[in-house]
Amino acid sequence: MPSDRTKLMRAGLLLASALIAMQMLGAPPTQAQRKAVPKKKTAATPVAPLALSLKTDQHVYHADSNIRFTLTAKNTTHEEMVLRFNSGQRYDFELFRGKDAKGDKVWQWAKGMMFTMALSAAKLEPGKSLVFTETYRPGSDAMVALTPGAYTVVATLKGVSKTTTPPLSMPCVSTTFQVN
Repeated sequence: MPSDRTKLMRAGLLLASALIAMQMLGAPPTQAQRKAVPKKKTAATPVAPLALSLKTDQHVYHADSNIRFTLTAKNTTHEEMVLRFNSGQRYDFELFRGKDAKGDKVWQWAKGMMFTMALSAAKLEPGKSLVFTETYRPGSDAMVALTPGAYTVVATLKGVSKTTTPPLSMPCVSTTFQVN
């Protein structure tokens, strides 16, 4: 028959084993433990590291109206973001006939332009934006007068960032407008 001392040692080992198992299995904390452990903050819904938006200065135009396109790229993270560019071109705008980019291409801002062949970078602080604006002027250069109907403009940011999650590689955004 085991001695009282042996019984106490076994009971202590069983109690210690039970406590260790409870911690490993994630047993609910005691009242004293709840007070000592700070509550975890819930994570916010993940957001794309770079929020792109594109807008026109109006929603409806006349065939000979100038159309202003504005591309905004906002750093939605809490850290500085570095966008790298493979040339002097930072963005592009393409204009398509119809309610999506599957229609005929009417115009491309960068078509026929020359850009420096130099690597460059732009630092974007948390919450800050890069803004690029161009104007379509019907009847000038390669900008034809637009016929009535729906049009889609697609803006592409020509930069890449491998430090973001997910990595960015020339993201684009589109919007539509109407010509009467």
